[in-house]
Amino acid sequence: MDDWVAPDLSFVVFQDETSYTAVHRNGSRMWQQQSTSRWGHVGFAMAGPYRETQVLLRLPSGTVGKSLFAALDTAGNVLASTMLSCGGQERHVGLTWGSEGYLTGVYARGGRAAPARYQASLVCGHIALGKQMTAAAGPPWPSHRVALSTNPSGTGEMSVDEGGQDVRWHRLPSLEVAAVLRLSEFPAAGTGDCSVHDRPWISCRGGYVDADTALVALHNSYDEARVLMFGEDIWEEHSHWLADPETGELHGRIAYPMRDVDDVWLLGDGTWVTAEWNTLYRWSVQDGAR
Repeated sequence: MDDWVAPDLSFVVFQDETSYTAVHRNGSRMWQQQSTSRWGHVGFAMAGPYRETQVLLRLPSGTVGKSLFAALDTAGNVLASTMLSCGGQERHVGLTWGSEGYLTGVYARGGRAAPARYQASLVCGHIALGKQMTAAAGPPWPSHRVALSTNPSGTGEMSVDEGGQDVRWHRLPSLEVAAVLRLSEFPAAGTGDCSVHDRPWISCRGGYVDADTALVALHNSYDEARVLMFGEDIWEEHSHWLADPETGELHGRIAYPMRDVDDVWLLGDGTWVTAEWNTLYRWSVQDGAR
């Protein structure tokens, strides 16, 4: 499941294998749009005289080499749709936005073709595709690192090493490293707040909680032989930790009342959502790391 949070934090759009679902911050479902595309994308535009929020969804186009985007209002009504002559079912296609919230471009990557970027604008819910740009602006992304999330002000990016050995916070747009937190700086596996872990690594499920706080997740390596063949109770244990993105300093582990918390959805306003079976829980920084 992927998720995208509206700019005013009033709702979030989730995507699973069959649909997009918009959920209000109070937990109620707002609307659902069917989609079978594995390369989903959601963008938010502030349009109209009262700057109403519009939602742009990437939907299956049914045409090779083309991408379909639909613009919806917050009630789920389709306002306009645009077939773009780029991307296709085998590529990820997304939208880029300027600092004032205006659509500035469309990008396509993945598949066998080289990455491509286009200038674009939004006109009454329709995406007007401009000329193709020769190269992406800014420095290249560091190799062997996975981008996790951008801070609420758009001035910082959090990334994790592909091998799960460290997490870094970068200044944007220079990508200069502002702080680093290494796996070796956590308590030793099997001791203290890491007592649930056997051979942990830093997972890709963290990100910014708010401008001043980041969430870092540790994940156990799953040993199928030890569990299934020898009956040891060593499952895919997880733990969540709060850290300072300016210094990389650990604030401590979050003490959830349930045994193991896996997925986490960060809302950017100091709160995050976790799931246990069929129940969602919302937490805040004030809940603390104990």
